[in-house]
Amino acid sequence: MRQSHWVLGALLLLTSACGPNPEQTRAEETSEQPEPVEPGEATLVAEPVLEVREQAPGTPAPEPEGEAVRNDESTAEPRAAVLNLASCLPVRERPATLYTGAGPLAALTVNDAVFTAGYIRRGGRDEVIVTRIQGNGAARTVARGVLGESGSRGASAPPALIAEPGSDRIQILAVDGTSRLLRSATVIGARGAALAFTEIATAVDSRFAPALITRGSEIAAAWTQSGTPMKLSYSPSLLASPMSVQDLVPVGGSASHPTFHATNRGIELYSVDARVGVSVLHRYPIRSNGSVMSPEVARPLLNLANPPQFEISLAGGEPHVAYAAVGSMATAAVGIVALAQEGRLRPLSRGRGYGWVFVAAASDGRRSLFALVKPDGEGRQDPRKLVLRQYDGERLGPEQELVLGENRAQHVAIAHLGENDFAVAYTAGAAAEAVVFRCAD
Repeated sequence: MRQSHWVLGALLLLTSACGPNPEQTRAEETSEQPEPVEPGEATLVAEPVLEVREQAPGTPAPEPEGEAVRNDESTAEPRAAVLNLASCLPVRERPATLYTGAGPLAALTVNDAVFTAGYIRRGGRDEVIVTRIQGNGAARTVARGVLGESGSRGASAPPALIAEPGSDRIQILAVDGTSRLLRSATVIGARGAALAFTEIATAVDSRFAPALITRGSEIAAAWTQSGTPMKLSYSPSLLASPMSVQDLVPVGGSASHPTFHATNRGIELYSVDARVGVSVLHRYPIRSNGSVMSPEVARPLLNLANPPQFEISLAGGEPHVAYAAVGSMATAAVGIVALAQEGRLRPLSRGRGYGWVFVAAASDGRRSLFALVKPDGEGRQDPRKLVLRQYDGERLGPEQELVLGENRAQHVAIAHLGENDFAVAYTAGAAAEAVVFRCAD
């Protein structure tokens, strides 16, 4: 009975924050993913001047959003060493052009640089391009290679990449348009190297990115397997031969969108059992030998968008979940809530416009920097804009819009580069671009 009261209270909370009707139809939800742009010749595009709209210097960061926050000033004393959540500025005037013909992409920090892996479609075939972004905002191509046939949709979720322990190589895991999971690797210092992909699984759900994490000297991997119900496939060692694979699915439910999270207790694997109204985020603790424990209910996620998308990121030293949600009148919204079940839900982006929304996150431990691709209007066909927003676990900073002119945003990835610097890679029109931001203390 106590659990029922808790779930009811959580439902009422999300209704006020992201949408009032958890039973509304899914016909207007974010089920539409943009198709990758069919590129022409691989020519460079003109670099636009980067403009970041922000609050005037000295303007205090706002208090957290939420229906409980009123217009009157809070009487609480400010916390010591409060972060400035109102300003992240680019380190150079113009964004770096990574490549043309852009699809979903991912980002990973390795040493003093950020590496990205992204898809393009060329001649009916999917390709992967790996780039390196320096701390000064400059970028160059590291490697590229062909995955295979694009199929009807093409590659529709980002690849995964990770630095191989004890090596100078980066491992790449990607899903092509025919639902094959493929693996390749490149040397960190490479320039223009060729990627050769090896198939390791079939019937993979291409709507969800695979997940990778280092486990001592090993690399653990997980991906979403198509079927009814959907399930996770998990391997404790991506590079083992033969590779051991275990299927994971909660009793009476489904599992999709694998996400690893490292804690002081060890590694945890998360998935979502997506349902209309109330979805369940499950946690699979991983033992030191790589075996997986029985799933636990981490917390409910309410009004989850379709297909589901979520990110786990540290803010104020505590893990938080940001996820694509359905707001009022089936609008596109993003909710954020502490991973702990007593966490309070608030809107990272209130419901506005229709169609898909992307959220990416990176953290320096004290704050999370969220990059959101969201509707730039009320209509379903309106273009998307890219905004940045900081969160310290208690306060949300204002939105900072990256103004891209006619080249409106489609996909985004973000990584913490070190100290107060974050690298943001995104697609705008037919090009992938990158900007390094410095966020003030």
